[in-house]
Amino acid sequence: MKLYTDDGWLDVPALLQTGLPFIFVVGGRGTGKTYGALKEARRRSSEGHRFIYLRRTLTQIEIINKPEYCPFKALDANEGYLTAVKPVSKYSSAFYDAEATEDGKMAAEGPPLGYTAALSVSSHMRSQDMSDCDLILYDEFIKLPQEHPIKGEAAALWGLYETVNRNREQLGRQPCQLLCLANANELGNPVFLDLKLIRRAERMRDRKQEWWQDNERGIGL
Repeated sequence: MKLYTDDGWLDVPALLQTGLPFIFVVGGRGTGKTYGALKEARRRSSEGHRFIYLRRTLTQIEIINKPEYCPFKALDANEGYLTAVKPVSKYSSAFYDAEATEDGKMAAEGPPLGYTAALSVSSHMRSQDMSDCDLILYDEFIKLPQEHPIKGEAAALWGLYETVNRNREQLGRQPCQLLCLANANELGNPVFLDLKLIRRAERMRDRKQEWWQDNERGIGL
């Protein structure tokens, strides 16, 4: 599988085209993980496919929910988009296409492109209908050494996934895809531990193996 574009960036569309429900990308900084994922999520939103931009903690999401720290700023500058972020609940905001106003602000237009969410408070989202979202983009899913763990972190992630995915396969729809991105801070993280992927990840690192997939479990690493 070709993991990188001709100009050296991570090929996020190729990863998603595998159709695997669970995709984990762990590596060094500056390989275009987040930028490429946001670019593809925004492109797909123009076709009516919503996404969730997920971070570990509510503090991280509260920062991102501010227009000044919108994760689409670099993409907007490079691709000519204009993305507004507006709160939709106590814990979540939504991204919208926008137009600049005369006072230098942004006016959101049309339906939401996607939503923000924090894993640490994901239990509050159980009653929300997110059936229009077919991609969960979990950025920085491996905590930094100075960050606190989340109690039942892996279980919280699977609970959120089930909330979004629900029974769409029984209705003939493709499963929601969970794309997890992180720098290689700690391979022994709760998600890899729960999926028994730690030894696999260490083996891949030691052998410089770039891609592995388990079709039976629907996992790509």
